[in-house]
Amino acid sequence: MIINNSLNDKTQLNILEHLKDTERLLEIASGSQVEITVMPDACPAHNVSRMLDGHFTGTVTKIIDPKEASIPVGTTVNVCGTVIYKLQHEISISEFKSRLYSTLESPNKHYRWDNFNRGNHFVSLSYSNGTNMLEKGQYMIVHASANEYRNQLYHNKGVWYEDKVKKVTLPDNPKRSLHYITGETAEKFYSIAKNLLTFNQKRNSEFCKAVLKDLAENEIINIQHYGMPDANTICIGVQWETDKIVPLLSGPGKNIYLAKPAKGTKYFPHGLGLEIHDGDIHYTDDGGICFVTKTLY
Repeated sequence: MIINNSLNDKTQLNILEHLKDTERLLEIASGSQVEITVMPDACPAHNVSRMLDGHFTGTVTKIIDPKEASIPVGTTVNVCGTVIYKLQHEISISEFKSRLYSTLESPNKHYRWDNFNRGNHFVSLSYSNGTNMLEKGQYMIVHASANEYRNQLYHNKGVWYEDKVKKVTLPDNPKRSLHYITGETAEKFYSIAKNLLTFNQKRNSEFCKAVLKDLAENEIINIQHYGMPDANTICIGVQWETDKIVPLLSGPGKNIYLAKPAKGTKYFPHGLGLEIHDGDIHYTDDGGICFVTKTLY
C-alpha cells in the first residue's frame, strides 16, 4: 500500500510510479504487506545507488508484521538529525566561526568535517525575535550525520553482510530489482542502526556544547529524520517523533522553521525544499508552523 501525501508535482508522480514497483518487490521479498508513505517533500535522492534500488528521499518504508526480519539494504541506511541549542547571549558571526573552526580543526580531532558539510548538512548560527514558542536570542543549529559509519550499513562491496544479500526481480520486468537481507543478518543490521540513532543524537549535542562552551544555555531540539525507528521501518528524510516540536529546514541562507505536528500525525517532513519564501507558511493552533528563525551564518 502506498500512502500518497506528496504534492503530486511532475517529479513526485514519476517517483510514485517507481515506488509501486518497489512495493511489489519488497512484498515478494518479505512475504508480507508493505506500506510506503510518500511525504510532501519527496524527491530524488542524493545517493544514486538508493534510487537504483527504488528508494527516494522523503519516504517511509514499513514491512507489516514480517514472518522474519527483512531489510531492504538499497535504502542505504545510516542516521541523520537536527539539534538546536540556545546561546546564553549573542555573539558576532566572526566569534561563532572562530569557535566552530577551532572545534573541528582541534588536534584531538573529536569531530569530522564530513559529518557537517556533506550534501545538505550544515552548522548555522540563527536568531529568533521571540515570537511564539522560542525566547528571543541566538541559536546554534546543526544538521549532521554519522558519516564515519556509513560503510557498516551501506550496501557496498566488502560490507560485512555482502555474502548474505539476496536479490529479487519483478516477474514482468527482470531489469527491476531490489536487494535485501533477512533473519539473523537483518537483526544484526537493525541493532547497529538502532545504536546509531542514540550515538548521533548524543554526538550532535556534544558537538554543540564543544563549540559554544560556556555559551550553551539549553538544548531545544534533538531529533533524527533518517534511520530505523523500529526493526521494520526505514525513514529517509522523515521525522517520526511527531509528539515533539520539529524543525523544518529550507535553503541555504533562508529562514529555518519549527513546526508543531497536528495531533495524530504519524510522520512529518524534515524539509521544505528550496523555494519557500517568507509568508508562505502561517501558524495554526492545531498543528502548523510555530515560529521562524533568521539564519545569520
